[in-house]
Amino acid sequence: MYQTKDYLLEYTASPYHLMWPRLHLRFLLLLLFALTTTVWSEDLPVRSLEGSQADPTGIEFASHRSSTSVPFQLVDGRIFVSVRLNGEGPFSFIFDTGGDADVSPEVAERLQLASGGTETGTGMGEKPVTAANTTVRELKIGDLRMSNLAFHVISMSDAPAVFGRQPVDGIIGFPILEGMVVEVDYERDRLELSLPSAYKLRVSGTTMHFERVRWVPLVHASLDGTPGMFGVDTGARLSLLLYGPFVDQNDLRTKYRPRVEGVTGWGLGGPIRSQIVRGKLFAMGNLQLHDPLIRFPLQTSGGLMASDTAGLIGADILRQFNITFDYGRESVTFQKNHHYGSRSTFDRVGVWLGQDGGAFSVIDVVSGSPAEKAGIKTGDKILAIDGKPTGELDLTKVREEFRNSAVGKKMRLRVETGTSFRDIVLELRDLV
Repeated sequence: MYQTKDYLLEYTASPYHLMWPRLHLRFLLLLLFALTTTVWSEDLPVRSLEGSQADPTGIEFASHRSSTSVPFQLVDGRIFVSVRLNGEGPFSFIFDTGGDADVSPEVAERLQLASGGTETGTGMGEKPVTAANTTVRELKIGDLRMSNLAFHVISMSDAPAVFGRQPVDGIIGFPILEGMVVEVDYERDRLELSLPSAYKLRVSGTTMHFERVRWVPLVHASLDGTPGMFGVDTGARLSLLLYGPFVDQNDLRTKYRPRVEGVTGWGLGGPIRSQIVRGKLFAMGNLQLHDPLIRFPLQTSGGLMASDTAGLIGADILRQFNITFDYGRESVTFQKNHHYGSRSTFDRVGVWLGQDGGAFSVIDVVSGSPAEKAGIKTGDKILAIDGKPTGELDLTKVREEFRNSAVGKKMRLRVETGTSFRDIVLELRDLV
């Protein structure tokens, strides 16, 4: 999207709307190529059902290799990888199947990247997003080197509201997916990147055809019997984030009767406010995911208002598989791993926190939650949790603790409200 979804789709999901000028240009170039050569046919290698055999230009591996294995860190459900740009770094990038190629202004300034024209589009939040065009001479990830990549320079100043001190230097997705076969191994926390001509087809797992109307690959799936096209989005958190028109057209609020709402993510363009419910069954082909968390967006503008997509499949579902993306075959393969069958959980405290220096700032409080009943309000600061100063804590790990600690567990928080301080005790419980 320009969109980047839930901050990053949530802090990534790509700039869907800002991508259109570039897609139009690519289309015109392809059309010109078709009109001036004799190789236009229905079985071009990049669309062959037998697989793409032509390796892309501008891509090479060290030591004549044909693949590379890259470790990643899963942070709040997002895949963070180390990359080098123009010989400098390493930089911390989100690998986002719903994203293109974006870099922060700070990194762009450090690399002295030339700035071209600017574009304004919509992100997953409601605010407009402005991006400047630039070119990165060289990107390295593992043993892979890519040259002369078009990038957007986008502010990522909202990252502390999602990732705390975890740096977010940029987002990379489509340029790698377009040119490589990409395996996301959620068991070993590794990306495997292979040249299409060298990749061997898997003999196990469920392979599905995908379509693309913007960046993210869309597969046919159904939610409690309601069919739709869902994005396989490594930039989305939790289980399912639905798009507003899909919710309205299928009268899903009447069906599920949501009673819990709040900030559930953050995208370029601001916070994602959602109603949260739990479904019974999400099905992709012969794969069945039980009890998924579902988010209904509350905003009336931004990328989540697109009518051509039912929703986005987030990390709580995706991490139950090792996933292979093959853009040459327009296919995605899901292979169950040891996470398969894990039940997604929602915050059992009922508060969205951001990083504010050494403290956690309270951005949102869920009505009726343990946090609200304890008197925590938006604008408060959390200074310590169970006796540990928040300056020594990792915000994303605290968020996971709020989600996954046992129901009934008590937590002691040191809270600052204005000029006053107090200690409160919360008892965790399921809200959804």
